[in-house]
Amino acid sequence: MGMKRLALLFACSLIAACTNPIPSGETVSFTVTGRQAAQTLDRLDPMTVRTFARSGLARQELTALPCTATGTGLRATFISPATLAVPTYRGRTDPITVSCRRRSDTVQSASRVVSPTNQTEEDLDTGLRIGVSSSEGLDVRLGVSIRDKSRDRFDYPSSVLIDFPG
Repeated sequence: MGMKRLALLFACSLIAACTNPIPSGETVSFTVTGRQAAQTLDRLDPMTVRTFARSGLARQELTALPCTATGTGLRATFISPATLAVPTYRGRTDPITVSCRRRSDTVQSASRVVSPTNQTEEDLDTGLRIGVSSSEGLDVRLGVSIRDKSRDRFDYPSSVLIDFPG
């Protein structure tokens, strides 16, 4: 009976460690550091950034770490955990790099490159398809894209986890 309770307590603590509340403070905006085409700005996506110390399978959240997020012509400085307002552009949205630092015996840094996904490509499956079949089993397919790629929509993931070695 004691082992079952211990296993249940361990499982509950693992679940609790993975479901810590998302930051509820102010949303951090990016500063434009280069020339951005304001007319192609689609929207601002919320992205939560959290930092963790990882040792084997165990993970413990680290808070109050200084972080930066940089992209083509963009920069944000914040303290983790935080929610960023990440700009997405029509036609093309570049990856951003999120980097955080922690001080223990030495200064450690960890980073992650966050790439957006082209939501238009995933939604449309290349546009118009024409298929021709014959009695001999020959199947000819022609894919024609009729979309304007300059209007493609991109999405960033809603959360990013930065892991430091334990």
